[in-house]
Amino acid sequence: MITGKCESVPQPIVTDVFITDELDRRAPKKTDYLQEKLALQDIAARMADQPEEVLPRFVDLALEMTGGVSAGLSLYEEEPAPGVFRWQYLRGQLSPFNGATTPRDFSPCGITLDRNAPVLSAHPERVYGWIAEANIVVPEVLLVPLYLGGRVPLGTLWIVSDREGHFDSGHARAVTELAAFVGIALRMVRSEERLKLSLDAQAKTASATLRNSEEQFRLLVQGVTDYSMYLLGLDGRVATWNEGARRIKGYEPEEIIGQHFSRFYTEEDRQNGEPERALATAMREGRFEKEGLRVRKNGEKFWANVIIDALRNDDGQIIAFAKITRDITEQREARAALDRTRETLFHSQKMEAVGQLTGGIAHDFNNLLTAVIGSLEIAERRVSDASVKRLIGNAMRGAQRGAALTQRMLVFARRHELDSRPVDIPTLVRGMSEMLERSLGPSVFIETRFPLQLPWIKTDPNQLEMALLNLMVNARDAMPQGGPIIVAARSETIGAGQRLRPGSYVCLSIADSGEGMDDDVLARATDPFFTTKEVGKGTGLGLPMVHGLAQESGGALVLKSQRGKGTTAELWFPVAEKTPIETSVNEVAARPATIPGKLTILVVDDDPLVLTNMVAMLEDSGHIVHEASSAHEALAILGRESEIELVLTDQAMPQMTGAELIDEIKSRWPKLPVILATGFAELPPHIDPFQQVTLAKPFLQYDLQRAVSAALEDPKTRRVVRFRGRG
Repeated sequence: MITGKCESVPQPIVTDVFITDELDRRAPKKTDYLQEKLALQDIAARMADQPEEVLPRFVDLALEMTGGVSAGLSLYEEEPAPGVFRWQYLRGQLSPFNGATTPRDFSPCGITLDRNAPVLSAHPERVYGWIAEANIVVPEVLLVPLYLGGRVPLGTLWIVSDREGHFDSGHARAVTELAAFVGIALRMVRSEERLKLSLDAQAKTASATLRNSEEQFRLLVQGVTDYSMYLLGLDGRVATWNEGARRIKGYEPEEIIGQHFSRFYTEEDRQNGEPERALATAMREGRFEKEGLRVRKNGEKFWANVIIDALRNDDGQIIAFAKITRDITEQREARAALDRTRETLFHSQKMEAVGQLTGGIAHDFNNLLTAVIGSLEIAERRVSDASVKRLIGNAMRGAQRGAALTQRMLVFARRHELDSRPVDIPTLVRGMSEMLERSLGPSVFIETRFPLQLPWIKTDPNQLEMALLNLMVNARDAMPQGGPIIVAARSETIGAGQRLRPGSYVCLSIADSGEGMDDDVLARATDPFFTTKEVGKGTGLGLPMVHGLAQESGGALVLKSQRGKGTTAELWFPVAEKTPIETSVNEVAARPATIPGKLTILVVDDDPLVLTNMVAMLEDSGHIVHEASSAHEALAILGRESEIELVLTDQAMPQMTGAELIDEIKSRWPKLPVILATGFAELPPHIDPFQQVTLAKPFLQYDLQRAVSAALEDPKTRRVVRFRGRG
């Protein structure tokens, strides 16, 4: 935002300066709003006691969340007709204009209320003369409507930037959420103002005659609409009824005067004697106050703050009770929303911490398993004793089970690269039939329910097979006596406001008729390492792995279960946008690798176990091998050994990573091929996975040979870019 003389430009029309559609085309920045969320929680917690004081803080928070240079509230006033917006609580460069008014029918604020949605405007001073006359230049302004109770327009919350292209859809969402709290605070302020005015009026009439005092008090009570205020006789029957009571509880005066106030309580509270207990407390202590559920005339329940004060005559005798009821449903909902936000934030932080720990452990395990599997494979070929071979084979199977476990851990930690591509669900399930029969046993039978036409989905087929197997094993274990497992799929279009982004999805479900889960177990089912199975029969990573796969694929895992009524696991995946190619990556990868001749290869890894293993594998294949324990040592060897034909490097190394080493090699030896070995695929964005050969740890010697062959191919024709260990 710049103040000064406006530049002379051709006179545009109003629609030229509103660019709200740009918000959807601007990708939100990856911003952690943790501090702002904590600040919002603190403000919301103080809002009930100090609504007027928190409004400027909301404006400050809007600036902090968006990075704007000025912000404020434009509150609508009906007078003078046809209405104006008054600028209040201004912050930043426009703060000198606090208290100024702008026309209702010719301003960006009016457009915002008319559209009832966030609005983005660029250089509004080019259309609105009153902005230009104030010597204000506004590169961009984001406006969000404010409403009283979701119906009555209050005005707008707006933020100004100092450059064009500043605001994005993330800013719009964050400010819209903030505006909801601002609307509640404004409503509370206006309620407090009305109550204060009423109480002031009561104080002014105290010195008048008794009759005038009674009349003024009647007007006062009738004028308060946000509070139910009426008198109770000593027997608890309603003696007076104000407009606020009629609005909140729904009864007309003639319907309720003379009736016992216990009808406002729930049936359970009446049976427990709550109305009588309230009057007894007020009689004994002079005052009763409590929050609880109350019932309107139409049967609707609402949360209320109830105060009963004992009224005494000049002799100190209690002659009646004054009862004030305030509808606090909105405040409780705001507090509940705040509590849910705190819980969600805590859960997110917990899952992030567990994910980081799990990913790190899995990466270290992959390094260890690389050394173990490679050494076992070489040892198996070099021994002839059948009993020793059996022991080595048993050790190899154990290591491969460990590799499968680390894959699950990496998927959960989202550090495993998904090989996403179009997948036909019926074909994939049919291809798993033999494996499922062997894995699940004879006690269960699988029933499939697929429509004739089902869109393809986009995900990693290998991970999906693992997820399906895991869910079906869970279904089998939940039915000790056996039974059917129903595998079904359907396509569905998701609209706005759902847990998934709007679009076309396929829901793949696995249902059993087993034991089911209670609410506590269901709530923790996707927590890492949580399991209800016996020790040794479950890792607690199965459902977290499935959950991670669904989220990484752009979908979701939904669990539905009741104790004794079985469980249904729904996997939602987005529909694939492109038609699958005839030759899949798996088919290309399955082609026999061309075994290269004798090569001179440089191997780089900071882990001595892995380095020794890779050197042994390559030497066993007939290659000449140089070894380096760091990227800097590798560069030194390349500088003096001109005969090196290929480099095999680890990714996660101190001081210089494998990706950084590749960049350096490309700049100094551009024709030298490089293989990147990694325990998880978190590569810098400039590394093209379709051009750079990667080797996933742990791997077999056959996988290493395929990687060497692929690295020596022409990159323009290279199709095999990723390798996975067998088994």
